[in-house]
Amino acid sequence: MNTFVAVCAGVLLGAGTAGAQARIDAPWRVGISLGARFHADSSVDAFASGRSQFASGLSLSRDVATFRERGTVAVDLDWSMETLDGGFGQAFHTRLSAHALTAGLSVRWHVARWFEPYARASVGAGYSDLALTPQASSNASALAGDAWTLLGTAGAGVQLTTGTFLRRARFVFAVEAGGVFAMSQTMRVAPDAAHPGSTPADALPVGATTLGGLNLGGGYFKMLVGLRF
Repeated sequence: MNTFVAVCAGVLLGAGTAGAQARIDAPWRVGISLGARFHADSSVDAFASGRSQFASGLSLSRDVATFRERGTVAVDLDWSMETLDGGFGQAFHTRLSAHALTAGLSVRWHVARWFEPYARASVGAGYSDLALTPQASSNASALAGDAWTLLGTAGAGVQLTTGTFLRRARFVFAVEAGGVFAMSQTMRVAPDAAHPGSTPADALPVGATTLGGLNLGGGYFKMLVGLRF
């Protein structure tokens, strides 16, 4: 009899534990994101025709802990990229590729099996690659430069998860909005070594030229589509 009670108690305890862990039975999440960046600093005006720019990226995350029965903590790696096109004076067409690689921590609240609001914060690095191409009517040389900076993000969103297929896989959809906080980058350009023919043969050699500071901080909005497993 005592053995029977012990077995029943073990089964019930196991079922309760399984129910409590249902939120992380598919702890990994991979996805692609599409959205927009909204730049607040006027330094962007020289490299883009508008303050709002399309951005895309990739994300990998893993649930690592639960708390208070409905809370889940996850860590993630996130990469995003945007390309800005504009003009610098009357001589150059500008193209700036801005990358951000961040490590983040998020806390989700399990309202329902398929519906989880969350908050997320991250820190990481930003890399900007700038190319200045002479306009057709200009005799200027092509210029290029790059710079790194530190940045962080803070935002909130909602994650929607479908039912399982192939044992524990699930489709996931998330919408997130927040802010990007970045240190200014000092942009320096020099004749583009990748296009030596763009420099006139009789041109005097020049060193790097400082264009000034560039700050890519502002707001963001993104939608993520992915898979949990």
